Amino acid sequence: FDCRAPLCATNENVRDVLRDNMAKDNIILSRDDMFPAHHVDENSEFIQTLLKCYEEYSGQKGECIAIGGGTYVHHINNGVAFGCTMPGTDNNLHGDDEFAVVDELLLSAKIFSQVII
Repeated sequence: FDCRAPLCATNENVRDVLRDNMAKDNIILSRDDMFPAHHVDENSEFIQTLLKCYEEYSGQKGECIAIGGGTYVHHINNGVAFGCTMPGTDNNLHGDDEFAVVDELLLSAKIFSQVII
């Protein structure tokens, strides 16, 4: 069972409620605990560095957004997903004919390099 839950979600206020209600229909959860919530403060030095580099190279105002899906960084302390598609580009992410814009990949590489430096 894949559930996107808010930061305040706990085993007690989400998992137990789901488990009890699903059990009424003889549905049993195979995993018995939730992953801890993942959140990185947008005011942290790391995030501010990401935003500064993004703004410097893209010329656009950077902003933090939260997505509903899980990412490759959920289990990395202070990890965030960042890049490689620019606002306004519909690249059919995870769908048929997904693509990347080469100029956006190159811009992302410049931004990533500056963040590392």
